[in-house]
Amino acid sequence: MISYLDTSSLVKKYVREHGSEEVSSHWNQSEVIITSSVAFAEFFSAVNRKKRFGDISESDYEYLKPHWQ
Repeated sequence: MISYLDTSSLVKKYVREHGSEEVSSHWNQSEVIITSSVAFAEFFSAVNRKKRFGDISESDYEYLKPHWQ
């Protein structure tokens, strides 16, 4: 199965929130994952916003940083 994940789904894959389990299950069943070329910038923006609002810890933020650098 080929799956398209929008940015909100990608965030759910890496940040535990409502819907994360469904995204992980779908991810694990997929042979190929595709997304938009702007997902990188949108993901980076969403994670930074979550850090600013205290929705993720500093350690979780530091863990995610290598994934986009």
